[in-house]
Amino acid sequence: AFARVSHLFRCVAYDVFDQTAAFQHACRHNYIDIVRTLLTDGRADPTADNNSAIRMSSEKGHADVVKLLLADGRDDPTAWNNYAIRYSSKNGHADVVRLLLADARVDPTVWNNYAIRRSSANGDTEVVRLLLADRRADPTTGNNYPIRISSQYGHADVVKLLLSDQRVDPKARNSYAIQFCSANGHADVVRLLLADGRADPTADNNYALWTSSWSGYADLQRTITMRSDRAAGMDMQRW
Repeated sequence: AFARVSHLFRCVAYDVFDQTAAFQHACRHNYIDIVRTLLTDGRADPTADNNSAIRMSSEKGHADVVKLLLADGRDDPTAWNNYAIRYSSKNGHADVVRLLLADARVDPTVWNNYAIRRSSANGDTEVVRLLLADRRADPTTGNNYPIRISSQYGHADVVKLLLSDQRVDPKARNSYAIQFCSANGHADVVRLLLADGRADPTADNNYALWTSSWSGYADLQRTITMRSDRAAGMDMQRW
């Protein structure tokens, strides 16, 4: 009970003594009615602390708060080198990403296309879909890092999306994508890459085949062998 009273007192204190601090607190914790009230009141500064309000609400995925802040117009969603789009993408907050991409000021390509690199690595399919549809983010960044890392981690839905984008090259880094999804036993991803036809399952002295065999992925080994035109007579002595 004491903890609850203390928490309520702290919230009241924010409201009474510092409108801007109260506003930031409300944005961070998704207190949407308080955010709306303080924006209407006009005394709170939503741009304080280098636009902390929109940065924190975006990072935490509070889409309703972000929508209010963007509609208010005072916040800068590009603060801290587009922190809002970078961290909403990283954390998989698709609703926030959608709102931010609709604002022409936001740049999803900053930090070497951090948004699509991190969302691909984390398997956040809807965020990747939004970034690809926007067309500004470059899915070939880092020598096709998004297709390589999503394949390696087994994010089949992300891989499927990336393969549908003509800019993406699954052959990058000596067909890294098929080599490492095979090594990690991600059969769904292997099938997608084989069906696409561009990745080379024999790359690096048949790494995909021998590493799937060595790791005990017998079904995966058969899949690779059956779908490779050059499977017959492969030299397995490497291992």
